[in-house]
Amino acid sequence: MLIAGVVGWRDIIKIAVYGFFVALLATVPNGTRIGVQFALIFSLLAGMGTLLQNSTLGITILMGVSAALIPIYGYRGMLQAGIFAAMFLPNTVNPPPHPWAGADPTSLAFLAAIVGLTLLGSIWGIVIGGAVHRALPERPPSPRSQVSPRAAWVAGVLIVAVTCTITFVSVTNFPQAKWAWLLGAIYSMMMASTGMTWTTTWQIIAGTMAGALAAIVLLFANPPVSVMMLAGAIVMSASIALKMIGKPYWLSTGISTAGVIFLTGSSMDPLLAAEDRVIFTFVGALVAVVLGAALTVIFRWEERRTATA
Repeated sequence: MLIAGVVGWRDIIKIAVYGFFVALLATVPNGTRIGVQFALIFSLLAGMGTLLQNSTLGITILMGVSAALIPIYGYRGMLQAGIFAAMFLPNTVNPPPHPWAGADPTSLAFLAAIVGLTLLGSIWGIVIGGAVHRALPERPPSPRSQVSPRAAWVAGVLIVAVTCTITFVSVTNFPQAKWAWLLGAIYSMMMASTGMTWTTTWQIIAGTMAGALAAIVLLFANPPVSVMMLAGAIVMSASIALKMIGKPYWLSTGISTAGVIFLTGSSMDPLLAAEDRVIFTFVGALVAVVLGAALTVIFRWEERRTATA
């Protein structure tokens, strides 16, 4: 990130920060090996996004691939790691990173720079996450999901289909909007699905609105971009810590909202950024409730089928 700052390439800082968080959140609960897996996957997918940024079909397929991480790793007992990777990836292409002065965004050099610097940010996440993992009390490996392979496949297809549909419609009809936050809202609520209630849903919505309002107030002070990036990274870290220790959803979501607006606000009007965040959270909440109901039906149907077999 220091190298990117020296050459004036601000956009890569955001993507490197996303890589850092993806690797960190995969490493802390699951160990270094899983962190390395997610670092490589996320860096390669972020690089592919730069090549496909002008292709609606390509971006749609890429988002579908990232969504597939949720059922694949969820079935292995690592749902949170899969969700965070799928949640951060859309932000690497919406908006896409601008190249440094004189660079061709379709060149292999640009692709290599994106992958390399994202991987560099991820390595820091692995280093810090590994230290935290070793400091935690020893725990047994994450148990595999109790869901049958058939139900997991059906659920996975449904999640990928919903993601691809939302991405295609968004990129086709309102590409300038921050549609990545719509997918982010859906995935956030999927992460809370084990205790998902209407109270949880409204806590997430209320937290989003409070966080957006706080971010607007601070952004109108017009802080330097470097300060916004640092503030965004710190605030996102606080949000993730609060979520991991079980604090109320409205608190972690509100802080997370302020963090993502800080990270994105440098390239968007503060009011527009906050408006997109609030609107897409409402829509995402509705989609998440419907998707959650459908997944519940699938799992219960499989339980009944297995019980009577």
